[in-house]
Amino acid sequence: MLESEVAYCPHCKKDIHVAVTPAPEHATHANVPDGGQLVCLDVGEACEGIVCPLSGKSTLMMGVRLARAGEEPVEGWPHVDVICEGCGAKESMEVLDGTHAFCPRCKTTNSVMLIKMAGGTYRAVGRPRPDT
Repeated sequence: MLESEVAYCPHCKKDIHVAVTPAPEHATHANVPDGGQLVCLDVGEACEGIVCPLSGKSTLMMGVRLARAGEEPVEGWPHVDVICEGCGAKESMEVLDGTHAFCPRCKTTNSVMLIKMAGGTYRAVGRPRPDT
């Protein structure tokens, strides 16, 4: 579990919890995250589609960093069952936003088209086509 600190978010207009991902203890290859990346533990629906005022990154990137660190936002991840583009398995993926889900098995960020249902659940209806 990441150690969090309280910071003020000008978008949410309230105190939030942020953490920094740990750096690897040894030299790594390009496919291993460097660590030392800011993650917001309060990222949620209110943040969708904006640039995080604390990190300067998209909120999708905040969600990806949080998921890759093996953490959950304060509100928890909504999930949807989708066939993963990375590993090909049907997996209960963490919904990052309206068009992206994270596979906890292979750590792939998948492009999906989601419909939010009543009660906060999601249904996958297919992937967006690259030409649209």
